[in-house]
Amino acid sequence: MKKQINKDTSLEELIDAAIYSAKNNVNSKEIFTVKDLFVGVEWKRLPDSSKKQLGIFFHDFVKNQGKDGYAAVEKTRQNQRQYKKK
Repeated sequence: MKKQINKDTSLEELIDAAIYSAKNNVNSKEIFTVKDLFVGVEWKRLPDSSKKQLGIFFHDFVKNQGKDGYAAVEKTRQNQRQYKKK
């Protein structure tokens, strides 16, 4: 059973959940944001500071360990970084 995401979920757990979701729920060549990796209700529960930190950590993951599977692409109008699964 998946652990529920809430305001008390650690940043380490959030990045693990984001990476898991990107690997298992995003199709090849699909463009997504970090927000897309979470169910709407889960994302709304997170404090803005956690969302920002999560975005920074996920971007670092893509640039380093995830560079063979993902690429950073243009930002949205809302200034959210988008990624593409290779």
